[in-house]
Amino acid sequence: MTHTAVLSLGSNWGDREKAISDALSLIQRQLGETVHSDIYFTPAVNGKGPDYANCVAAVYTTLGAEAIRLLTKQMETEAGRTPERRERGEVPLDIDLVIFDGDVLRPADFTRKYFYRGLLQISQ
Repeated sequence: MTHTAVLSLGSNWGDREKAISDALSLIQRQLGETVHSDIYFTPAVNGKGPDYANCVAAVYTTLGAEAIRLLTKQMETEAGRTPERRERGEVPLDIDLVIFDGDVLRPADFTRKYFYRGLLQISQ
């Protein structure tokens, strides 16, 4: 069975656009066919750290939600994300599974302007 997963990607540290671009390539290779928005910049929601590079991606995959979460958290770690860096406002890569098969799993993210902007792009 093919599932539709909508991911929110962000990075505010290092080469932000490259981090998002590399993550999109990895997501396509590991999860399946991917359609994504442009990469765009927004201020940090909590006001901590530099502006974020953001992107929203829809992935068509046979993996379930938990497998996707595990893979994306591994990608974050491999990109250098740690709790200590997060505390300092340094986020090399953040990937969140916001929607899975039409169910909103992260309502707060779903209502954020940065997410909606990318979602509108991929919905057209």
